[in-house]
Amino acid sequence: METLHSSEIDLGLSRILSVAKSLDIFHASSAKVKNANGSSPTVITVAGTNGKGSFVRSCEAMLGASGMHFGSFTSPHILEYNERIRVDGVDLSDGLICDVFAQIDEARGNTSLTYFEFGALAALLAFHKSNCDYWVLEVGLGGRLDAVNIVDADFAVITSVGLDHEAWLGNTVEVIGREKAGILRANQTAVLASKDLPDSVFDVAQTLGTKCLVGGKDYTYDKTDGGLKVKLNNNKLVELAGVNLPIPSVAAAVQVMSLLDISVQASKVRAAVAAVKLAGRFEVIAAQGNVLVLDVAHNAMAMELLAKNIAKYVGENEVSSVTCVLGMMADKNIAASLASLLPIVSSWCVCDIPDNKRAATAEYLREVLIGLQPNLTQVAQHQTVAAALNECLVLSKVGDKPNLVVVCGSFFTVCNAKQYLNKVLGE
Repeated sequence: METLHSSEIDLGLSRILSVAKSLDIFHASSAKVKNANGSSPTVITVAGTNGKGSFVRSCEAMLGASGMHFGSFTSPHILEYNERIRVDGVDLSDGLICDVFAQIDEARGNTSLTYFEFGALAALLAFHKSNCDYWVLEVGLGGRLDAVNIVDADFAVITSVGLDHEAWLGNTVEVIGREKAGILRANQTAVLASKDLPDSVFDVAQTLGTKCLVGGKDYTYDKTDGGLKVKLNNNKLVELAGVNLPIPSVAAAVQVMSLLDISVQASKVRAAVAAVKLAGRFEVIAAQGNVLVLDVAHNAMAMELLAKNIAKYVGENEVSSVTCVLGMMADKNIAASLASLLPIVSSWCVCDIPDNKRAATAEYLREVLIGLQPNLTQVAQHQTVAAALNECLVLSKVGDKPNLVVVCGSFFTVCNAKQYLNKVLGE
């Protein structure tokens, strides 16, 4: 599947749309999808630089607790491909994935599909065959030309807009915002998670006539001690305890569920949201006297949030030092991404990611760090993430205080860390 198309990323809708039509997942002469039994699912599409996965997982929790039948598509995965396609909160089985892959391969004929396009079609076909009443679709890159945008969604959500994937989306937040706003439709309802999104998002919505509910304006949210308070657009108040995911994404999901007449105030729904955790999003693990944090943050906006979460953790827990195990893709703005971490990290372990042609070398990561902070001395280079973690986990504690080891920079970095932990610690 990874070698079917000439390039890993090739934005555009013509290829995937032609194959999708041959799979008979659309209503006639429409971009509205249908189920195998002929019913019309409610489709929610989410775009954003960060926070998409948290939005999807929050929707899963509330739909599941309400007894709804739903499918969800996210990317990328961390350990297993099956993580991308879920029905009723459960990863699709190997057998079902193979079945839809085979059907797509036959339907595509001579049409080459990218890796992501193939996966997006697999999700759409799986939900169609499963007769899911709700389809929650996460955009992979941008929005306007992303594979999931062949579907006209009933609800569109934009969580955030920041600088990332500039080579494909543009070099300013206004240009990137316009790309993400490509998921909006005329006469559609959109939930925009922040009133501080770029003007281009609102311009597109106004031109199309999209009805927008804007976080901080039409609905509001505030973090409380250990929870979240959301005042919906209908002025109803929802209070949630123990929220573990980014507040704007969770609040946007609560607002969307309210629009769907899901009882977000039901105790079992509130309990489900409180229990939600997402792998690789400030995921805390105790390991051999140290504390590990796994976080897929890989752009400046996400790294800034990570730095705030680290500072909060250090303020609430005694630690001897903060070590960062870092692996990043070379096509990221690495210097901008790392700037917020420099004041809080004591030492660095920079890593190669073997067999990943997009990865920056450990040597280059070290050069960037030294360029940002010339007097920096605590930078060790490692050939693998596993080698870096192996060294970090044998660091002696200072008294009773554990070392805080933060693994970040890429989904691939977190994947390698989890593989190491599974092998060594049985996590």
